[in-house]
Amino acid sequence: MSQPLTTVAGISFRQPPPLCSFLFIIVLLVATFYTLHHPDATPPHLFSPNTHNSLTLRRLFLSSASNATVSSYLHSLTRHPHLAGTKPSLDTLNYVLTHFQSLRLDDTRVVEYEALLSYPTHISVTARFSNNTTVEFDLNDDVSSSSGVVTPYHAYSPSGSAQGTVVFVNRGEERDYRALEVIGVSVRGCLVLARKGETLGRGVVVKIAETKGALGVLIYDEKDGGALGGIERGTVMRGIGDPVSPGWPGVVGGEKLSLDDDRVSRRFPKIPSLPLSLHNAEIILASLGGARAPVEWRSGRVGSSQRVGPGRVVVNMTLQGEMKMKKIHNSGTVVFVNHGEERDYRALEVIGVSVRGCLVLARKGETLGRGVVVKIAETKGALGVLIYDEKDGGALGGIERGTVMRGIGDPVSPGWPGVVGGEKLSLDDDRVSRRFPKIPSLPLSLHNAEIILASLGGARAPVEWRSGRVGSSQRVGPGRVVVNMTLQGEMKMKKIHNVVATIRGSEEPDRYVILGNHRDAWTYGAVDPNSGTSALLDIGRGFSLLLESGWRPRRTILLCSWDAEEFGMIGSTEWVEEHVLNLGASAVAYLNVDCAVQGSGFFAGATPQLDSVLVDALKLVQDPADVTLTVEETFKSQNNNIERLSRVDSDFSGFLHHAGIPSIDMYYGADYPVYHTAFDSYDWMIRNADPFFHRHVAMAGIWGLLGIILADEPVLPFDYISYAEQLQVFFIYSLHL
Repeated sequence: MSQPLTTVAGISFRQPPPLCSFLFIIVLLVATFYTLHHPDATPPHLFSPNTHNSLTLRRLFLSSASNATVSSYLHSLTRHPHLAGTKPSLDTLNYVLTHFQSLRLDDTRVVEYEALLSYPTHISVTARFSNNTTVEFDLNDDVSSSSGVVTPYHAYSPSGSAQGTVVFVNRGEERDYRALEVIGVSVRGCLVLARKGETLGRGVVVKIAETKGALGVLIYDEKDGGALGGIERGTVMRGIGDPVSPGWPGVVGGEKLSLDDDRVSRRFPKIPSLPLSLHNAEIILASLGGARAPVEWRSGRVGSSQRVGPGRVVVNMTLQGEMKMKKIHNSGTVVFVNHGEERDYRALEVIGVSVRGCLVLARKGETLGRGVVVKIAETKGALGVLIYDEKDGGALGGIERGTVMRGIGDPVSPGWPGVVGGEKLSLDDDRVSRRFPKIPSLPLSLHNAEIILASLGGARAPVEWRSGRVGSSQRVGPGRVVVNMTLQGEMKMKKIHNVVATIRGSEEPDRYVILGNHRDAWTYGAVDPNSGTSALLDIGRGFSLLLESGWRPRRTILLCSWDAEEFGMIGSTEWVEEHVLNLGASAVAYLNVDCAVQGSGFFAGATPQLDSVLVDALKLVQDPADVTLTVEETFKSQNNNIERLSRVDSDFSGFLHHAGIPSIDMYYGADYPVYHTAFDSYDWMIRNADPFFHRHVAMAGIWGLLGIILADEPVLPFDYISYAEQLQVFFIYSLHL
């Protein structure tokens, strides 16, 4: 019996059968005879397969780019919000599928999986101040209440209610909790308020708060744009991929773990968390009593007078969903925990502040994801988590959505593909439940976060917290305000859909160069991710024109549109889990673009062996801001740094960290203020990031050229000198640990 084949988009993964020497010689003699007797034969196309002039080919590809075409793609993709698992998401699926089919590539197909997704049905946050006044926060972005945009929430946050005083925990990192310990502040029994940082994801921030005894987590972003009032959505599940099919693909009808399985439940927080607008976060911050925030917290909106709480305000947060998880009912005041890292809790301990039995307010940081912030708050004994981002734009009032699940991929099929009808773990399985927080969390607008921050009493925030909106007078709480947060959410199995288009290779059809971007968005998704989707569609159009001219790549090229990335890279992770045994041996490289354009300046991360080929591609593309320069020249003068892909925040994660495939991730612009908010729209793109779509065209050119080079070069242009140098750097670094 022949070995079974695993098929990807019409291509079979298998080893070629042994060649018969006799047949090979006969074919070679026939080919030689034909060539000798037809010396003047000319191909009917501009390029014959594998005999084309590579530089001419690459120039032809670049000349096919059209900013008007890319603009029309983006406009069509962003007409409606298209969260994974919803009907509008199917509309974008059909748009991408129809486009690739119209190009008449070798094969275009939909790959379907079943994955555990999370949605809200009811969310509320109220604050009761020491003068007995009560404020019910508006949790919608200014444009989202009537436009079909999902209410700001943290995916996979457990349902329930958490009420308590608030402690500000800075960015919710471990060091922030240590800083609170120094000033005698505990978050146990409190809600924590954290501002978004750069190091931890939401899931980690929530996890840390959970371990500290917090009851819930509120997270805001100081970059919310101020007047815009954006609120950042996101997931707090830890890990990637479908949680009920961890490690195998979540195929329809396949095995799924139950939600009670520890492999599932451990990926989710045990306490609720919510995103807040900056405006709402500032209301809470202003009401906090207690000690002043540590000096190191003083940045952004956190000044020298900021107190960390608890006290003076009681916040009640409520989350409700169609499929209820276990409800929790806790009470307490609010404690500000900076970014919600372990160091922030240590800082609170120093000043005698505990979050146990409190809700915590955290601002989004750079190091921890939402899921980790919630998890830490959970371990600290917090009742719930409110998270805001100081970058929400102020007037925009944006609220950042996101997941707090830890890890990537479908949580109920960890390690195998979540095919429809396949095996799924239960939600009670530890492999599932441990990926989810045990306490609720919510995103907050910057405005709402500032209301809470202003009400905190207690000790002053540590000095190292003083940045952004956190000044020298900021207190960490608890006290003066009691916040009630309520979440009711749903976790249910939904079908998700990847689109895979194939251009078969002529000489090495079983070797793959993969270009990928995710299609689903928290809201309209003009930047994240459909700036990348529109570039991918234009690359497909350019490749189609090359095929009509007679070109065919040496190796197979796959153009992939992933689904459900925002919930934890689920679509791409399930696909990798389904084909992992073959991808490790057959995939040449994975080229990822998520947010193709979010501002100015080219940025990239890559595994070291791809550094040189990336630079070579940059040398061929005209800089979008200066026609006299190439992208390589401006990159060299402005940035000249190719990062290493240590993050787990986009679709390269499964390919690189699970299958070990060389990977690249690229984007224009280091940051943008409407991330995961309802303001991430086509209108924002043309007004702020790329009015004439020149950056989109440049990104499509770089991305497509990388695909052509890696698919066409007879010898793969990998730079292992760069790889060796990077290993040497890591070795020297390890000696100093």
